[in-house]
Amino acid sequence: MHGTDSSNDISGNDELNSRVMKLESALTELKKSAPSPWQNRIEVLSKLLLPLLLFWLVFTFKDSVQQALEYQRLEVESAGAIKKILTTLHQEEVNMDEAMGSALTLSAYGSAAIMPLVGVLEHGSSNAETAAKQGLFILGLSHPDTVSRSLGAVLSKRKGQFRWQTHQAVIDILGKVEYPEAREVLLSYRPLLEKPADEGLIGWKQVVRAATIEDYKETKQTLKDALAVFGVEWGPDIRGEE
Repeated sequence: MHGTDSSNDISGNDELNSRVMKLESALTELKKSAPSPWQNRIEVLSKLLLPLLLFWLVFTFKDSVQQALEYQRLEVESAGAIKKILTTLHQEEVNMDEAMGSALTLSAYGSAAIMPLVGVLEHGSSNAETAAKQGLFILGLSHPDTVSRSLGAVLSKRKGQFRWQTHQAVIDILGKVEYPEAREVLLSYRPLLEKPADEGLIGWKQVVRAATIEDYKETKQTLKDALAVFGVEWGPDIRGEE
């Protein structure tokens, strides 16, 4: 979140613990192997050296530890902020200004906002759905690769997990993103909508929920328009239907 790499930040803690354990182990082995006259001296020396070594290690890695703690704090704060924004977007009577402001604010959280916005597409009101589409489009401009992959995963769900409206909105967004991977996603979806409506609807209704023949035709046109952005010609359908 906010450009922080958690694996790099938290690795400081792991490395610090590892070095302390190695030092303690080395001192223990030294005590065991030392001749008895030296054991007392080594024990005294270890009591003096270990605190100094620990202080040096903590001082050396304090920045990594602080970064890890800061990352965790931001994670908690961001999760709380996202939850608050989503509460607004999922209000049944949310007005357009509130919905749009919330969706655009959510998009500022980057890739972490993609699937929450898809959730708004799926379950939100008409105003929230419009705002979510705009938020995803903004994200598509700044994170085209991640958005293309994530929205491609939505279209790949072929067992009615999403409404036809969500599929249509995703197709429209991918066309506007104009990213090479988005083109491939749209092409892979095309076989579902290539047939004439009366025939194609039968297969498509197994992919999306609650679709009618008019929904099929509308989404098909959305896909044609999206592919046209990439210079893909649709061509005549089976039995000559355009």
